[in-house]
Amino acid sequence: MVVVDPEEENRPRAASEVEPNDERRQAQPLTEGHPVEGRLAAGVKPDVDWFRAAVASAGQVLSMTVSGIPGVDLSLEGFDDHGKRLVRVNNSKEGGGETLVNLGVDPGTYLFRVRAVKGAAAAADAAGYRVVYTLRAREEGEEVEPNWKAALATPLSMDQEATGYLGWQTDTDWYRVELKDVVAGGRLRLEFDGVDGVRAALSIRGADGSMIQERWSRRSEAVVLPNLAPPQGTSFVVVRCMYDFNVETRYSLRVLTVVPTGAVELEPNDTPRQATPLAVDGHIAMAGIVADTTDRDLYAIRVARAQPVRVEAVPPLNVDLALALVVDDKTVWEVDQGKAREKEVLPVVWIRPPFGLIQVRSPRQVGDSSVSAVTPYHIRVQPLGDGAWEQEPNNEPGSATPLAPGPNPTRGFLHPQEDVDYYRLAPATGRVLVVAQPSAAQQLKLELLLPQGGVAASAAGSTPGAQVRLEGSAGVEYVLRVTGSASADQAYTLSYPITGENP
Repeated sequence: MVVVDPEEENRPRAASEVEPNDERRQAQPLTEGHPVEGRLAAGVKPDVDWFRAAVASAGQVLSMTVSGIPGVDLSLEGFDDHGKRLVRVNNSKEGGGETLVNLGVDPGTYLFRVRAVKGAAAAADAAGYRVVYTLRAREEGEEVEPNWKAALATPLSMDQEATGYLGWQTDTDWYRVELKDVVAGGRLRLEFDGVDGVRAALSIRGADGSMIQERWSRRSEAVVLPNLAPPQGTSFVVVRCMYDFNVETRYSLRVLTVVPTGAVELEPNDTPRQATPLAVDGHIAMAGIVADTTDRDLYAIRVARAQPVRVEAVPPLNVDLALALVVDDKTVWEVDQGKAREKEVLPVVWIRPPFGLIQVRSPRQVGDSSVSAVTPYHIRVQPLGDGAWEQEPNNEPGSATPLAPGPNPTRGFLHPQEDVDYYRLAPATGRVLVVAQPSAAQQLKLELLLPQGGVAASAAGSTPGAQVRLEGSAGVEYVLRVTGSASADQAYTLSYPITGENP
């Protein structure tokens, strides 16, 4: 009994490779859909096999496969009829085949080279390989190779969907987008749907190819670049991969125009130079999107004079945010008190001319929905009015807020949890008296610290409105430490007043 594999039975019979075909001018003709079986001969000079395919119709996509040889790492390269290389595919290791999935072709002759990049000595004793190609009509919006640089970019219209392959390691697909008809105030939104098993990057670049913004996905996941300021004239959208590839599944890419309603962040705003302006107005909330956990949204609060403000950010469902004060490109104070869907608050931030920087980010993964590329968060800045306020960060003696003597109180917050506030008292001619008053549901502890270390006096209280008093000696430059507790959902609303008197 003879058992016949149905696939082998229906597979076209392969023609034999005809040597010599180790030079471009000796390339062996291939016929679409008809495989050729070849071998890489042994010799002093490694054998290479050249083939050629004649294309009669315009707007075609050529796909070619080369089966593997045990113990041999093969590569497949495509050239035009002048010998200029168009593509090179070397995805598989020893024993694996190679697939060129989408070479764009028009009428003419195309050349292909099969060679061993590793294991050439074993090729002569191993089984042969099989090479075959097919043609199909190019689809509307389909990327075709080569398009690995700006000069070869595939045209893409606004609000049109493109499809393409990340068909080999380091595959890079460029698209040319003409941005001439974006309405005033409009934003760009780039959407990449992802490819199974592939970690990809999506970027937008200027007319000179310079990077505007780029973001990497996790494997198999989508990438979104939202709220982009439209560049002037020609722009390029680039999709690329590194070590992953997929010759079976295509990605989808869209460049959309969006006209926002209300105040919306302007991307890119990941650096201080790109920060989105944010007004001190408690009635206006600006919308922003944290596209992933690497996204950083910076806002510039411009003021004519130093003033204290409260900053609040409310996340969408299942998103965790962190709020931070940035000074000289460094995060000097960050609050990450709330959990997913809970707002974050900087209860008092001093903004000094010409501007202060506030950063929003998503600090951690929360299941599979730690960020939202669709639903925005909202950030608001409220003025706190005149008066003396603590100056965060002041959680170390070296950054203590000066506490001026006199009857007018300085107000502070013990937020986030475990917050510690330090105040510096100028040496007094008489005894020192420090008075603080807890707010509702708040406990305060005051400690006068000596310059050489150690606690000179301490007191605590939790009765709302009742004074917590400390006394110190004249002529000593004390540091006051304030600690305490309040429920997490109330701490940023409960300020305590503190005065440093000199009776």
